Amino acid sequence: MKYIIFISFAIFVGFQFSVLAEKAPGTMDEFTKVEEYYRNPPASDEQKKKTLEKNLMSAIKISLIKKYIDHESILKDLSSSTIGYEMAPGTFNCYVKYKQFYIFLMYATDPSLYLQTPIEERFYIKPENANLNTSSDPNHQNETKTKTEQKPAETESKK
Repeated sequence: MKYIIFISFAIFVGFQFSVLAEKAPGTMDEFTKVEEYYRNPPASDEQKKKTLEKNLMSAIKISLIKKYIDHESILKDLSSSTIGYEMAPGTFNCYVKYKQFYIFLMYATDPSLYLQTPIEERFYIKPENANLNTSSDPNHQNETKTKTEQKPAETESKK
């Protein structure tokens, strides 16, 4: 008998609370938006730049520590002002220059939003006597000029 009274009381109390609670349209959407805001807070351009530079300097430091025994002397002046970098548009790839070192870094997600290590790295040292502005093939420039000079002549002969 006590159980029947208790169950009926629980049903009555539960019914009262369900009558008082109203369905509010859009509550779930609002909750999702608030939750998304706290999970991924909007970052300012300054914060994005700071995070990107921190990721790049960390990657440079790790690369040079792995490759050089005397890395302290190489890394002593590493700062955001001593590195040059360029992000490839539409990707999470970054090209970095520090002193004579050139590094290609590929990230899994946006390196300006999240602190992370690169998933791929290519490390090169610029040779001291290398002239990288010209092609190694001396005929390359002549071939290019010849091809461009032939195009107008070919169009005239087709007429």
